Amino acid sequence: MSASETWISSESTETPRLIPVMNGGACDGFLLSRGVRVEAFDKDENSLGVFPDAPGAVAAVRKSAAPAHSRFGGSTAPRVLR
Repeated sequence: MSASETWISSESTETPRLIPVMNGGACDGFLLSRGVRVEAFDKDENSLGVFPDAPGAVAAVRKSAAPAHSRFGGSTAPRVLR
């Protein structure tokens, strides 16, 4: 068995490790190394996409964990609803 065959067979037996993205004591999501790219997951382990670098993946995780904002500000909401 060649060195490359050994590397491939040992890689296939390893379990990928999710790296948590923490915000204080809470977990916002996870990162998974995909070679030179990084896949991001939300806290429910739903994929957010594959990114070229870790900072981009972390930003996607943080954005997914941020509370949703209304498209309408408080001052315009009554007019829109009428």
